[in-house]
Order: sequence, then C-alpha cells, then structure tokens
Amino acid sequence: MRDGTPRAEFNGSEVWKLGKRWICRVGFIVAFWAAPKMSAGHLLFALTTTVYILVAIVLEERDLTGFYGEPYRKYRNRVWALLPLSRINP
Repeated sequence: MRDGTPRAEFNGSEVWKLGKRWICRVGFIVAFWAAPKMSAGHLLFALTTTVYILVAIVLEERDLTGFYGEPYRKYRNRVWALLPLSRINP
C-alpha cells in the first residue's frame, strides 16, 4: 500500500461462500420497495436508492478486485453479489 502498511490477504471463508453482504443489499432493496401504497415520492426514493446500491456494488467489486487481485477475482466469479447462492461451474 502507499503508506507502507502490508496488504491483507483475502480469505473467502465458509460464511462468505453464501454471498457478499447479501442481507444488507437485498434487505434494503426489499424494504425500500415494500410499501402498501407507493406514492410518487416513495417511488422516486426506491428507484434512486436501488440504483445507488447497484452502482455501489460495481464500484466496490472493482476496488476489491484491485486491492486483492486474483484471489478476489476467483471468489467474485464463484459467488453471487446479491443472492445467497454459489455459482455452479461446469
């Protein structure tokens, strides 16, 4: 790293095989869209925050790939970003 601190080693442990913080991501998206009556203001809020979360996922994945390199790239290809599922590789 720039300040001389050694980089942490990426560890895709058993817990993270299920997904990458999917509870927060999916939970927030569901909470924003779960409304008995959707007003125009709430619709705008739900759309904006959903787009924000999706863009943040892309930026976070890019940063983590740059930081951890190949180990994270393999992990990213193996685990879904939004759902608690492992990808099936033929």
